[in-house]
Amino acid sequence: MAERYGTEHIEIEVAPRLGELVPDLLRAFDEPAGDSGAIPSLLLSREVRRHVKVALTGTGGDEILGGYGRYQGALLAEWFRRIPRPLRERVIAPLVRAIPEPGGGERRVDWLKRFVESAGLPAAQRYMGLVMRAGQPLRRDLWLPELAQEIDFGATDETAVFAFDEPGPTGSLLARMAQQDLQSYLPDAILASADRTGMAASLELRVPFVDRPLVELCARIPASWKIRGF
Repeated sequence: MAERYGTEHIEIEVAPRLGELVPDLLRAFDEPAGDSGAIPSLLLSREVRRHVKVALTGTGGDEILGGYGRYQGALLAEWFRRIPRPLRERVIAPLVRAIPEPGGGERRVDWLKRFVESAGLPAAQRYMGLVMRAGQPLRRDLWLPELAQEIDFGATDETAVFAFDEPGPTGSLLARMAQQDLQSYLPDAILASADRTGMAASLELRVPFVDRPLVELCARIPASWKIRGF
């Protein structure tokens, strides 16, 4: 790419000491946050700031062009659901649950388990099952019992899919998932994280992929053009 467009290519190698980064991330966010991507984002922003004051990012590209693995997973579930239910629930699901979790941070086994568990659910709940790594029982266990009794965990789940059906019943499954991400995950997690980590390094980030005319144009592109099989 650098040769084609005549740009200067710089490779960045990092060996982060996470313990040293925690205080900096706490100061940057000033609130609880669960985006692990903030760690490489902060390290990258610091390195980029050594060369430029303003940088373009690809944030938003996954949402408008179908780049997330969960989009493909939800569409593949449509095919998986054609397998007879007894075979899915009594044979495939137990086998997948028995696969041990790897210890090196690999997420494929976790993704596979969530895929199988959520494949038989309605579309909105299937999307939520692929997005949320912690179901209600685990999230409930994070609270003291007396506090957990006061929390409506069902309402919390509804918040995770509040915009899912906005494109209407005629909207494609991909369009509905992207709509939800555009209104929640993108602004509340990705953009917020990038803005905080960038400014923590005194780097201003620009996000051309969330330019409104481009977002509206991509929303009119058929889902079959964005994701084809694998």
